[in-house]
Amino acid sequence: MQIEDKHWLDLLESLPEWITKIQEEHESMKDRINVIYDLLINKAIEKKVSHDR
Repeated sequence: MQIEDKHWLDLLESLPEWITKIQEEHESMKDRINVIYDLLINKAIEKKVSHDR
């Protein structure tokens, strides 16, 4: 494995930790992220439903 690959793996592994930390420090940001997430999910569902018809 190349050094760059290892670096990216380390970053990916630490993502959940970062997300938790961000959520704890920025409750309002977490709410905004959840709203955006919900919107994206709803859009994806709408697209799938219209695509399935």
